[in-house]
Amino acid sequence: MVGFGVIVTVNFWTVHLQAQSVICYSSEGTSVGLRLRLGIFLPTVVRARVLINTPAHMLPTTCVALLLLPMAIVASPPFLVLQDFGQQGVLDDVKVPVQLGVMSRCPDALLCENIFDQVLKKVADKVDLSLLFVAKINSSEPDFGVTCLHGRDECAGNVQQLCTAKYSPSSNWWEFVQCLNYQGRDKIGSPEVALNCARAAGIDWETSGSGQCAGLDGSGKGLEGVQLLRESIMMSRQLGIEKSCTVLINGRKVCIHDGTWKECEDGHTVNDFVKQINSEFDRLNNAN
Repeated sequence: MVGFGVIVTVNFWTVHLQAQSVICYSSEGTSVGLRLRLGIFLPTVVRARVLINTPAHMLPTTCVALLLLPMAIVASPPFLVLQDFGQQGVLDDVKVPVQLGVMSRCPDALLCENIFDQVLKKVADKVDLSLLFVAKINSSEPDFGVTCLHGRDECAGNVQQLCTAKYSPSSNWWEFVQCLNYQGRDKIGSPEVALNCARAAGIDWETSGSGQCAGLDGSGKGLEGVQLLRESIMMSRQLGIEKSCTVLINGRKVCIHDGTWKECEDGHTVNDFVKQINSEFDRLNNAN
């Protein structure tokens, strides 16, 4: 018999049902919400992408509900199946979610992001990389409603990076982050530097959505961007991320750099992270 496989997108959340498992993760920088065993097999392979408008905070409930999806897809494919790849069809490979818990002006974050820039050169096609930000919600803070460890410019830098991540292709967004880092961490959050790096990364600040999100003036004070920052911080808290930089691979905390590398059971070099990503990629895509 052939295992059942389906990918479901719930706003920014992605749920991958495959070969007796339900794995919930986010393409916007969040992590594994639930892992369950699914003991349902079908005589043929059914592959589909489904969009369900469910708030991210309801993800655990949604994941439980998705246990019923195999039956639902069989019962009413015209309603649920948006892309049917057929019995012999091949679904695009599932990428490994990798999150870096960071602060945009933190030296540990810059080191981590430099390491993963090298990691991406080897496994970019297997990775869904995103940033989660570490800060404190503070409703009395007038511009961001957030207190960032390295000051308000760091909050602005966080917003700039979140907005470009949302509205730009991953390669452009990552080039933007690397450009900011190259200018020096004391320049991160500067409107002028953000606008210059957007141009260097091939991002049209005014028309791509990044500018409206973060502020057309590059200030990082756009309403949508500030909300994205608050949501990112709350998600970091839910995942137990306290240090910048914390590395999560497929929802599992695998390493921390806080002055030095810590809690890195499987290593902390570029090749170590590449090996871990390759292993998770093979597992998610049933390579064995």
